[in-house]
Amino acid sequence: MPRRSLYKRLKKRIATTAPGKWLRRTLKARAERALTRKRARDRDTIFIIAEKDMPPFRPRYMYEEWLEWVAQNEPDLHAKIVLGHFPSQLPVGTAVLHAWVQDPLLERRIEIFKQLEVLEDSARRAGASIIHPARVLSNSRRDVQFERLTRTGLRTPRVADVDSWFVQTLGGLSLPVVVRKSWGHCMSLIRLDTHEQVSAWVAEQNPSPGEWVATEYLDVQGADGYFRKYRYVLFGERGVCRHLIVSADWEVRPKDRVLTDTTIAEELSFVGAPCAVHDVLDRARRELEFDIAAFDYSFDTKGELIVWEVNPYPDLSTPNGRPGEYLAESIQRTNQALAGLYRDRLAATG
Repeated sequence: MPRRSLYKRLKKRIATTAPGKWLRRTLKARAERALTRKRARDRDTIFIIAEKDMPPFRPRYMYEEWLEWVAQNEPDLHAKIVLGHFPSQLPVGTAVLHAWVQDPLLERRIEIFKQLEVLEDSARRAGASIIHPARVLSNSRRDVQFERLTRTGLRTPRVADVDSWFVQTLGGLSLPVVVRKSWGHCMSLIRLDTHEQVSAWVAEQNPSPGEWVATEYLDVQGADGYFRKYRYVLFGERGVCRHLIVSADWEVRPKDRVLTDTTIAEELSFVGAPCAVHDVLDRARRELEFDIAAFDYSFDTKGELIVWEVNPYPDLSTPNGRPGEYLAESIQRTNQALAGLYRDRLAATG
């Protein structure tokens, strides 16, 4: 039997014995300790921590697709990423801390909020950069968000609490009104056009104080009968025109996207050009204290900008169906922009 073949057989047999297993564990532990020492010396770890049971992502991470992209396209950056779930200690050598959670955190899961604040204290003592500190995520509440956007001169729908007097006063708004939850994303909007509809909705829903808000209905229907909603995502100062959805419905959702040669060409024109309102949206991002901010906006019939919502944790995955094909370059730029934000933070703490 050739010497090399005999060596392989002996190595395989020894590996299954108790001493062999002990040796594997010892070598693995030694490698992990060496990696920990290297990270402590280099201080270049990006610690991404998530909730174990966060729907709809469990047990995967929110930006799993981005993790796959960065592993393939920027392996040196991927090597610096350490993933974890709450509760956790701050890894040795952490230079950037970013919690992949859902906003707002204090209002939604106070126990995770408290755990993240402890991690942030450790990160500050270590001189690490924090992306989206826990406290700023409450700025995504409708009332807080709209008030801060208004400070920057942006137009938003006027907002009012749905309180015990809402049926009588409409919170000072005029019909029609749109009711929605006070916080959260991807939730249905309900348009109420008459006082009878308002009364029926309140009787059926029996809203708790602070649970719902009402906003004024702003008509942005174009001359062609369609409604348009633009999305611009900022990663720090880097901006990406992500998509433009054209819909026949006033509540513009991706599933209702109108796909014709004309609308696709219009969307490609938007995502392929610099954002005309970058400066004002970046100023609004700073006012909200968000490091990452996805702005959904439209223009009314007079061409005035209206911001509907700002999301600090936007969906970055590839859209289903045909849009996922023709928006490939926009998706690539989005992935690069998030990677660029992490590199910027690493450089700032280096």
